[in-house]
Amino acid sequence: MAAVGCVAAMGASCVSNGDPTGGGALEDSVLIVFSNNSQFEVDPTVDGEGMETIMPGRTSRPIVFDCTRGERFDFSGSVRTLTQTLPSPYDVSFNEGMHFACGDTIRITYYMNADNDLDLDGFSF
Repeated sequence: MAAVGCVAAMGASCVSNGDPTGGGALEDSVLIVFSNNSQFEVDPTVDGEGMETIMPGRTSRPIVFDCTRGERFDFSGSVRTLTQTLPSPYDVSFNEGMHFACGDTIRITYYMNADNDLDLDGFSF
């Protein structure tokens, strides 16, 4: 049985915290995984909604989202230092049919760039 671990504000588009069968995403869903390669805590966002904080050097459990043709996911986040939370000036968007297909996994990686800003990149598989 999968434990529901989605942010309530995500509503129907956030299904559960991982695939209960232990396999990949189903054809009408997409798995999203966050990796934090920065030295600070990161608060990821999907479509402007906050996800669970990711500690430095850690990767989240897969989060299952509903997926339909033409679906779009916008990712960003904030870095949390000892004294403040700073939003990333960067974001990345994934469009179904162009960057991923329903049933795929999207992996978003957060890191500190040369300007010492929180940056992110991603790929699907």
